[in-house]
Amino acid sequence: MKKISYIPVLLLMTTLLMVSCDGLLNTDSERYTFDEDYRVSSEHDSLYAFVGILSQLQKIGDRYVLLGELRGDLMETTDDASLYLKQMQEFNITSDNPYASTKEYYAVINNCNYVIQYVDTSVQDGSDKPNYRVMAAAKAIRAWTYLQLVLNYGSANYITNAILTSDDVEKTYDEVDLSELCGLLIDDLLPFKDIEPLNLGTFASFDAQLSLFPIKFLLGDLYLWSGSYQNAARMYYDLMYDETLLITDDYASTWVFENNIPTEKNDPLWYTLFTTTSTETLGALASSPDYGNAFTLDTLCALRQIAPTDVAINNWAEQVYFYSTYAATDGDLRADGSVGTTYKSKDGYTIIENDDPMILKYLYLSKEETEKVIIVYRNSLLYLRYAEAINQLGYSQLAFEAIKSGLNPTVSAKATISKETTSSGSQPYYLNFSWYKFTNNIGTRMRGLGNQDDDTTNYIIPANVDTIEYVEDKIVEELALETAFEGNRFHDLMRVALRRNDPAYLADKVSKKYTTNKDAINTKLLDTANWYLPK
Repeated sequence: MKKISYIPVLLLMTTLLMVSCDGLLNTDSERYTFDEDYRVSSEHDSLYAFVGILSQLQKIGDRYVLLGELRGDLMETTDDASLYLKQMQEFNITSDNPYASTKEYYAVINNCNYVIQYVDTSVQDGSDKPNYRVMAAAKAIRAWTYLQLVLNYGSANYITNAILTSDDVEKTYDEVDLSELCGLLIDDLLPFKDIEPLNLGTFASFDAQLSLFPIKFLLGDLYLWSGSYQNAARMYYDLMYDETLLITDDYASTWVFENNIPTEKNDPLWYTLFTTTSTETLGALASSPDYGNAFTLDTLCALRQIAPTDVAINNWAEQVYFYSTYAATDGDLRADGSVGTTYKSKDGYTIIENDDPMILKYLYLSKEETEKVIIVYRNSLLYLRYAEAINQLGYSQLAFEAIKSGLNPTVSAKATISKETTSSGSQPYYLNFSWYKFTNNIGTRMRGLGNQDDDTTNYIIPANVDTIEYVEDKIVEELALETAFEGNRFHDLMRVALRRNDPAYLADKVSKKYTTNKDAINTKLLDTANWYLPK
């Protein structure tokens, strides 16, 4: 058997990106390609190959948000929405619905598999081996994509080698559920958790650089889904500590009070979390014409094909803004950066007005018309996931303070916290926020609801309640206030419902947004099989 032709690495990657699997495999049987022809050796070539992964990744950006939110309680379709969007909301997705397609997920996975399988990690730049960072980044994206597949479809074919030949297509691949997948991905990612992040440099835009998902965040999520809460807390804490990731008042929106009366709002800062210059974005799906893919969420929001539900709006409206014991007002100012009837760009050139509320987050997430971002991971989500994990371990007061006052040295020194975290002996290191680096941490709630850390009567854990369940409910509530419309909602509700072994937990919350068919949707969602998309 002789090798007839040589396929350069970059040409192969271009082929992988631009044709379907069937098209790629429809080759002349007289042509053969050996493994060494696929090898990605130089750092230059490996970066080009990695940018190919990003090209595929952004194709699932819109559906990440829509599948996570239209099936939740905070986002809904309007009469102007497409049939495909309405099918998502009604849990009645047909096989021809493009949002239900799995091929784009497997395209990302196959590109990741290619890089992982063929990148040459022995390449050295002095004492550095830069291709280890390429492999780590590819494994992180592959893990995130697999997790989306299983959360949306219930199971996935677990494939770790690149599919490059017709023989590869004919093979049988294992199908794994969530529990099996979490174990496989944890084992795969653990050796890479301390690898320095990849630097794409001039190979991609700044926004694309954000598409490098933190491995410790991913590991934390995988442990959280698998019920390994101590390991989840460790991973989240290690990421906070190592990178000094904080919830600061830099993005807090506040009222000005005079004589205990709210008179005007300070410059609203919370919405700037959702601009491409945010310093708290930890992982994102970037969209750029450089990759030839469209970003549609801003258009869907501006045209009100998708919109906030009354549930979402009431969530913000019903909160109490606390200024002092003698001064308070209604409403969470985080609503101002999430929903509204008017959007005006910072330069004043783009103005959009609607009679009814629209979702604003994806209008802010534009550096310019051609570069946009869907945030997947950010600091607030990190702290709320951490709170979820430690609450399950029994550290409910500390978890509550992540929302209320912030995890900082002052909170760490509170008698209730100190007693809670030392009751079983020495304090686990992942509960220690006495370090100076955490001094400026505030509660996520303080970004839109004032001086919550001074409130000793309203936002507290009542006596005589199931503390773990109560705090878990407050975390879910805070996720709605802080991370509405960001793609997490349905799966956040799913995770708690599975933990409690109570499908009604999800069904009751989601069905609240429906009007004419509330009971039918509730009944449908009591059957967990309907939580997943058809394959």
